[in-house]
Amino acid sequence: GEKAGTYAYNLGSLSANSNYTLAMTATPTTFAIIPATITITPGAGATKVYGTNDPNSPFTYTSSGYISGVTPTYWDSTGTLVTSGLTINDASSLLTGNVGRAAGENVGNYAYNAGNLNAGSNYAMAITTTSPATFAITKATLMITPVAGQTKVYGTNDSSTPFTKTVTGLVTTGTTQLTYWGSSGTQANDGVINDSLSGNLGRAAGENVGTYAYNMGGLTVNAPNNYT
Repeated sequence: GEKAGTYAYNLGSLSANSNYTLAMTATPTTFAIIPATITITPGAGATKVYGTNDPNSPFTYTSSGYISGVTPTYWDSTGTLVTSGLTINDASSLLTGNVGRAAGENVGNYAYNAGNLNAGSNYAMAITTTSPATFAITKATLMITPVAGQTKVYGTNDSSTPFTKTVTGLVTTGTTQLTYWGSSGTQANDGVINDSLSGNLGRAAGENVGTYAYNMGGLTVNAPNNYT
């Protein structure tokens, strides 16, 4: 046999002349064929913007390590090293499933994992460890637009009501879960995001007649590292 698994020993060609009868132990150890390793190298450059779902298409990758064109030798039941007669010609078509990634929805880099990749019991999966690519979540753009036409008369106070503005890009998914390619190699839920903005716009100092640029004032978002 040449598939991954354990194989019972036998007496082979052992002989101790006519004064002895040979016998295997009642609970013999076994010879093990362990799975070969397929190395998975995820494609570089996969990203999404904070607050969005992972792409619908699975992560790309390349794979290597398939056994092909090999005819193994083994110690047969006669105790002789012989050619198995079985030539192994495996190919990448054996591999099914998808790569996954570590959970998380904040801006940052997320390690890939083997997901549900499977090439049968003769192979184990390993993600490249020397210089693995990662999946990146990039910052969302939070746009603050002061409403036009806000004024006061020379010599009076600014309004006690904060400057009005419109806000675009703040991530609020309500009860809708974001999805990502999880360690199962399938799209899974990864939680909801309902960010909030607090504080008020400011403006450049000055009291003479003229126009004054707005600034961010005391505006803050609850997850500042996730936004530009």
